[in-house]
Amino acid sequence: LAAIYIPQIVVSLLLLWVSLSLALVSAAYLFDFPSIFRKSQDGKIVWWIRWAFIPFLLGAKAYNAWERRRDTVPPIQQVSDNLYLSRRLFPSDLAFLDSHDISCIVDVTAEFAGLESAMADKQFNYLSIPVLDHKAPTLERLRHAMNWIDTQIACGRSVVVHCALGRGRSVFVVAAYLLSKDPSLSVESVMQK
Repeated sequence: LAAIYIPQIVVSLLLLWVSLSLALVSAAYLFDFPSIFRKSQDGKIVWWIRWAFIPFLLGAKAYNAWERRRDTVPPIQQVSDNLYLSRRLFPSDLAFLDSHDISCIVDVTAEFAGLESAMADKQFNYLSIPVLDHKAPTLERLRHAMNWIDTQIACGRSVVVHCALGRGRSVFVVAAYLLSKDPSLSVESVMQK
């Protein structure tokens, strides 16, 4: 009899974990609370948060991997002098970053750790602006990101801004930066870049 109940308890606990994990992430989206992932300034997410949200993170990683395989757009694109737009960076992107002398990274993901361990060995100027997918950063965080980008570019450094797929959050930040630098531009012309 115990052999029947133990698997049921394990299955019940697993389902409870998945349900709680997804419910908490749903609440974070509902209340626009990117801090749920506890991403630090250096882009790290503590192990217990990664463990607690495995059900969500596995789904997010699987979806992003599927989308990256289908995507025909280059993973990293130059938008203007010293400014690049990208999807989430991987160790395979190091050669591109090196060849284009990109030393500054603005990471606008909340759900993914900032730098893969293979990339952490290289010295990057790094700014984490955690934003949930399909959301916009707060005005304060957006201004901070734009000022940081402006400072890096003024120092002659190249900057890449990335989110998970390089289609939403990162585009928003780059477009806001470009519009702030040249108010005569239209949103349409910025989006064509």
